[in-house]
Amino acid sequence: MARPDRRSNLCRRHPRPHRPQCAPHRSLRAIAPKLGVEPEEIDDWNCCGASVGHIEGGELPQTALSGRNLAKARQQGTNDILTPCATCFLNTHGVNEKIKNDVRTRQRVNEALDAADLIYDGDLNVRHACEVLVNDVDLDRIKEQVNNPLNGLKVAGYIGCQTVRPFAATDVGGNYDTYDQPEFLDNFVKACGAEAVSYDPKTSCCGGSVSVPGATRLSCSPPTG
Repeated sequence: MARPDRRSNLCRRHPRPHRPQCAPHRSLRAIAPKLGVEPEEIDDWNCCGASVGHIEGGELPQTALSGRNLAKARQQGTNDILTPCATCFLNTHGVNEKIKNDVRTRQRVNEALDAADLIYDGDLNVRHACEVLVNDVDLDRIKEQVNNPLNGLKVAGYIGCQTVRPFAATDVGGNYDTYDQPEFLDNFVKACGAEAVSYDPKTSCCGGSVSVPGATRLSCSPPTG
């Protein structure tokens, strides 16, 4: 599979739309320097809205939330934006592409951002941490950094849906794997010395986006009987 050469613009910016103690952030900060990646936190970042923003906030507020992170990142330079969270990647990357390609969306987002003296024209790239590991770091370097191999351990990797759909097999997503049968997580497992075992639901939805409105309806429903 042909992959774009992005090494000249290696990700060094990490939008953290969740609290600093979240697992993806802490894991990335632990391994990134050993792999030649130096994340720089976006100043005064905000939550991307995750699933709740789509359900309760509406399209423009949801878009503006990620637009603000993009604008804040742009103030710090032109390096790529790196995110380890699947939902943050889906929201931030998706909004970035809308701002790049849709004039009306760009205008509406910038009207909202103007209230905070911010502006963003869509000139950054948003990348998932797994894509960076595949395209920029590569498996050989990961293997070199393993000092406690997971020999004898069997691992069934779960990727979920938002990490690979719909961008993994596109140019803007880095073309680093397929969305239906991705292999990158199994390759990471093998690079760390463990055995990757087959797991059919590895790209199935966890129910996150569906469970939020369901819980809302349940809690707001009047008692019956």
